[in-house]
Amino acid sequence: MVLTIMIAVLFCAKTKLLFDTDRAFSYLMTSILAAILANMISVYLMALWDNQLMSERLTLWSGRIYLLCMVCVAFFALNYAKVAIVGREKKNRTAVMANVSFLLLFFFAGFFLRIQIGKKDEILYFYGGYVRLAYGMLMLYLFLCILLVLKHRKHIERRYVISVITFTLMILITVVLVLLFSRVEFLSFAMALALLFMFLEMENPDDYVDSDSGALNEHAFRKWGQRLFQNKTGMPLLIISIPEADYIKKKLGVSDFNNLLAEIAQQTQKLHIGKVFRLDSGEFVCVVKAVEKEEALFSAVLAIIHGLSERYAGISPESVRYGMIPSLENYADMESFLQDFRFYLKHLCTLSGDVLHILDEYVLDEKNEEDFVVLSLKQAILNDEIMVYYQPIYATAKQRFTTAEALIRIKDLNGKFMSPELFIPIAERRGYILTLGHAVFENVCRFIKEQSLEERGFSYIEINLSTVQCMQKGLASELVSIMKEYSISPGFINLEITETAAIKSEKILMKNMQRLLQLGVSFSLDDYGSGYSNLDYVVRMPFYLVKLDKLLVWDSFKKEKTRVLLETSVEMLKHMQIKIVAEGVETMEQAVYLENIGVDYLQGYYFSKPVCEEEFIKIVDNNTRIKLQS
Repeated sequence: MVLTIMIAVLFCAKTKLLFDTDRAFSYLMTSILAAILANMISVYLMALWDNQLMSERLTLWSGRIYLLCMVCVAFFALNYAKVAIVGREKKNRTAVMANVSFLLLFFFAGFFLRIQIGKKDEILYFYGGYVRLAYGMLMLYLFLCILLVLKHRKHIERRYVISVITFTLMILITVVLVLLFSRVEFLSFAMALALLFMFLEMENPDDYVDSDSGALNEHAFRKWGQRLFQNKTGMPLLIISIPEADYIKKKLGVSDFNNLLAEIAQQTQKLHIGKVFRLDSGEFVCVVKAVEKEEALFSAVLAIIHGLSERYAGISPESVRYGMIPSLENYADMESFLQDFRFYLKHLCTLSGDVLHILDEYVLDEKNEEDFVVLSLKQAILNDEIMVYYQPIYATAKQRFTTAEALIRIKDLNGKFMSPELFIPIAERRGYILTLGHAVFENVCRFIKEQSLEERGFSYIEINLSTVQCMQKGLASELVSIMKEYSISPGFINLEITETAAIKSEKILMKNMQRLLQLGVSFSLDDYGSGYSNLDYVVRMPFYLVKLDKLLVWDSFKKEKTRVLLETSVEMLKHMQIKIVAEGVETMEQAVYLENIGVDYLQGYYFSKPVCEEEFIKIVDNNTRIKLQS
C-alpha cells in the first residue's frame, strides 16, 4: 500500500498532461490501490471472524469485493494495452461493451457462486467456485493483454510492449504461485511492484519535460497535438521564438541561458493561458484556451520579455518574434499540421519583432512555393539534373584567372533556373542538402579530371560546404573517397565554410578539417564582414584564405567608415599571412582599388558571371593576362 501510494503521489505531482495513456494508467493505478485496500480489509475481517468478532457473511462479502478488484486490475491492464495502440486502431465499441459485460457478469455471479473461508496450516484463505472464477477471469484478461500487445508489437512503441508484457507476466506468475502454494500471499505486492516498473518505464515525467526550461518538450507537444486532433479541438497557438538563440547562448553562457529559458516558461505559465511547450533552442509554443484577449495576451508576453531584457544581455522585445496560429481546424492530423508549422517557425524568424504575426493565407502561399521548390529538387535529384557552373577568380599577382568557384545550378519544374539563395535554405530544411552537396563535389572532381585543370595552370577549385554538411561526422571520409575515385589531388580542392556552419558544428568541423588539412585540402571562410564574430573564427580556425563579403566591398564605396573597416581588415589578414578574395567586383574602379590595397584575388561580374562547363573551358583556353587599369 505504501509503495502504491508513493507511485500515485509521484504520478499526480508530474505535469498533468493527461494523455490517453496517462488516464489509462490512472485507472489501472486506482484499481490496484482498491485491490490492495480490499485485500487488507478482507484479511482484517477474516482475523476478526476467526476470533468470533465478525459475522461470516460480511467477511465473505469483503472477499468478493477483493476478488472483484483483482479482476478489475486485469481489466484495466487490458484497457491500458488497448490505449497504447489506439493511434493505430479505432476504438471498438462492441469489444468494449463485451469486456464490461464480462466484468458485470462476474460481479453478479457473486450472488450465486459460493465463496467460503478455509484454514490450512494455520493460514486462513478464501476458496470456492467464485474464487476459481475470479482467478480464471484474471488470467484470461492478462492473457488477452499479452496477445493484443504481441499482435500489434510492430506498430507501437517498443517500450509499451516491454512495459505491458512485464506487468502482466509479473502478475500471472504470482497468481500461479498463489494457486500452487497457499502460504504464498504476495499478490498485492506483485501488483504494486509491476505498477512501479510501468511507471518508471512509461509514465516518467522526464519524458514530457524539457530539462533546461522546465516547460513541456517537443515529445509532449506532439502527443498533446494528437489529442487535440482526436477531440476535434481547434485551439489557437501562441508562438514565442528567439531567432538568435545560439548567439545569446554563447554570449550569456549555458547556465544563464537556461535560466533565461526557465524564466520565460515560468512567467508565461503564470499567465494561465494554457500549456507551454519548448520545441527548439529558443522556441516556445502556448496552447491558448481562448482568443478573446489576443491583444492583452500579446501585451503580457511583451512585458515578460521586456522585464527579462533588463537582466539578460542580447534579448529584447524587438529581438524576439511573436506569432499566432488561429486554429488547427483546417488540418486533418498532427503530421500535416507540423509541415506548415515548421515552415511558419522559419518564416517567423524573417519578420520584424515587437509585432504579433498571424498565420494567414499569404504565409501558406509561401509554403506552397516552398513545396514547388522541393518538388523541383526531387526531380533534379531523380533525373541527375544537378548542374555545376564555374565563376573564374582573377589573381592580382599573376594578372589572370588561376582559380574558380563551383556553384550549384538547378532548374525548376518549368525549366527555369532557381536562385541558390532560394533553394539551398529549403534543401537544408527539407533534408536534401547532403544529396546536393555530394552531387556537386562529385561533379567537380569529374570535371577536374576530364579537363585536366591542374595541368592548365589552375591552382584550385573552391567548393561550398553547407551548414548541414559541416555537421556530419563522416564528411571527411566521404570527400576523401570521392577524390580517390577520380584521382584528384587534395591540394587542388578548397572548401568554403560560412560563419554559421562554424558556429553550429565547430567541434565536428575541426575534426574533419584536421583530417583533410593533413591530406592537403585548404579551407576558406566565406562572407567575411557579414557576421558577428568572423575575426574570432579567423584566429582560431586554420583558414588558408578569407572571402570578403560583396556587401562589405560595395558599402566601402558608399561609406567612409566601411572603407576604413575594409582596408584595416585587409592589412590585418595580410599580416596573418591569409590570402584574401574580394567578392562582388562589378566595376573597373572596384577592381583597381581592391588590387591597390592588397587583395590577392578578385571575383565578380566585372570579370565573368558563373558559366557552364563548356563556357568555362573556353575561358580557360583563352586565359591570357588581364592588366587592370585605373
